[in-house]
Amino acid sequence: MISVEDISIQFSGEYLFHSVSFKINPSDKIGIVGPNGCGKTTLLRILAGEIEPESGSINFQKGIKIGYLPQDYISEVIDEYLFDEVYKANQEIYELENLEKEILKKLETSQDKNLIEKLGSVQLRLHQLNPEIYKSEIVKVLLGLGFSEKDFNRKLSEFSGGWRVRVAIAKLLLSNADILLLDEPTNHLDFDSLEFLISYLKKFRGALLIISHDTHFLNSVTTKTLGFSFGKVIMFNGNADEFYRYQETQRNQLLLEYKSQQKRIKHIERFIERFRYKATKARQVQSRIKMLEKIEAIEIPDEEEAISFNFEDIPKSGKIVLTLENVSKSYGEIQVFKNLNLQIDRGDKIAVVGVNGTGKSTLAKIMADVETINSGKKSYGHNVIIGYYSQNLIEELDLNQTVLETVEYIDPEKTQAQIRKLLGCFLFEGEDVFKKVRVLSGGEKSRLVLLKILLKKSNFLILDEPTNHLDHQSKKVLQDALIDYEGTLVIVSHDVDFVNPIVNKVIEVKNKGIKLYYGNLDDFVRLKKADEEISVSDKQKSSKTTEQSINQRKLQKRLEAEKRQRFYSLTKNLKKKINFLEQEISELEEKKKELEQLFSQPDKVSPDRNIFNEYKEISEKIDHYIEEWSQLSEEYSRIEKEIFKDED
Repeated sequence: MISVEDISIQFSGEYLFHSVSFKINPSDKIGIVGPNGCGKTTLLRILAGEIEPESGSINFQKGIKIGYLPQDYISEVIDEYLFDEVYKANQEIYELENLEKEILKKLETSQDKNLIEKLGSVQLRLHQLNPEIYKSEIVKVLLGLGFSEKDFNRKLSEFSGGWRVRVAIAKLLLSNADILLLDEPTNHLDFDSLEFLISYLKKFRGALLIISHDTHFLNSVTTKTLGFSFGKVIMFNGNADEFYRYQETQRNQLLLEYKSQQKRIKHIERFIERFRYKATKARQVQSRIKMLEKIEAIEIPDEEEAISFNFEDIPKSGKIVLTLENVSKSYGEIQVFKNLNLQIDRGDKIAVVGVNGTGKSTLAKIMADVETINSGKKSYGHNVIIGYYSQNLIEELDLNQTVLETVEYIDPEKTQAQIRKLLGCFLFEGEDVFKKVRVLSGGEKSRLVLLKILLKKSNFLILDEPTNHLDHQSKKVLQDALIDYEGTLVIVSHDVDFVNPIVNKVIEVKNKGIKLYYGNLDDFVRLKKADEEISVSDKQKSSKTTEQSINQRKLQKRLEAEKRQRFYSLTKNLKKKINFLEQEISELEEKKKELEQLFSQPDKVSPDRNIFNEYKEISEKIDHYIEEWSQLSEEYSRIEKEIFKDED
């Protein structure tokens, strides 16, 4: 379908990629991965015909129809209604219907046989295309991408940039393209619309070429990977995770070969150096020199750069970090939250999910104290230091400052050398630190804002879609840092693979309120499905046949078993710690009693033993263990109450 042969392109004298060749077959589902700046977007732009390669050629199948979504998509603000604009996606139906109207208009004043024949041909083709089915498909796609039926008759100018990106995605899905080129299509999607897009693309009959840093998305949709790695581009049979494993294996193998070759070279060089001036060894020396010249040196590519950081010296907050009591929030007549209640404790790591427009970002802003509430009470615990990240903060950067000026005064304890070292970890190296913010890409600005948060040493981090502009390696390092982060974390993200290892709770924002789930996003999906099954079974109670009653009991038993298993899974480690502490406290209490008896029998105590210090240390240990036991027991009870609350 498309054959790419030896294409190359360079900017400022440096090749982004060189002599790249690959083929795209009908129905291929290909993910494109690689570090930021390696040329992924440039490759898509070349395939879309926006720019020309410096050399090489691209051969397209005759009549091929290509759909392209650029990463920084900006739509024209037009006064067209949503449904009408999306309807234009199928150009053939749209143009045929307009032609039909024109012919019918002419036939009002003329009975031209040619017009009548033409009308028959147009109507036959329209019958074959079946516009009514097309309309139902539009409804399915728009609802799946998060629009409501009320939105269908809203003008595009009323929607934000993110929603207009969804309009562009809808039009591409409905365009009957032979191949879709999608550059970061998930950046503006919520959890539900992402799952819809995955499901739709898996059934898409044409070819796909997708750039995405969302590994879960790529793994779900693609079966091939075009990998930018260490200056080369390879087509790999497998999804993104399989490619990354292959990449690591290849690098390890290359490293072993490199070390072996270096050992051999040094051995030959030592021989040459040792016997260079001995006439009896001249022939052997010359032989070794020729041998050395023939060795094709193995080169180890530089490690691909990625963010590398950790959260240092995080101050400890109080046990309760944030409490929201009967909080309500409205924008004009639109109510977002009504009587919302929530308590966040130290060490909580919470994912916030929900359909776009339900208030996820508003909730994050309320938590971060950058948004006021209309009623209710919001209170922070002792020594809470907030660090808040959102895409909007990028807009607040001073465009006239340099990268270095943006961050150098945030932490006065750090020297400029230390700041520059940190900037290097965020891929701002050498002269890059003197770049003006105005010339930075979206990804670079995101990294700069993240660095500002790091320098602030916050113990309550609130991150709203922090990974949209980070590549695979950068996300992995940020993920590792957040896993080890000792503060409290709230993260709004649809990136399942990124969030899953980090969080221990999930908040679903829905119907002007929230619902708390214990566990990660996988647990959330499973528990939500179980709740939906219960809801469905409740609706069927009116039908009381024997079979339904049996199925109801089976379902209830299975759900109860799932609850017990979930409770065991969540409390297993807690229970172990509680039992351990109880045993330790009991043993220490016995030792304390023994020491109390010795206080009245000083003659039984050896002169070099200080039983008062022992008594003090044991008492302090007991107090510490009791405090820890109390916290763990409280957490155990809270989990038990949350999971079995419907059985009270």
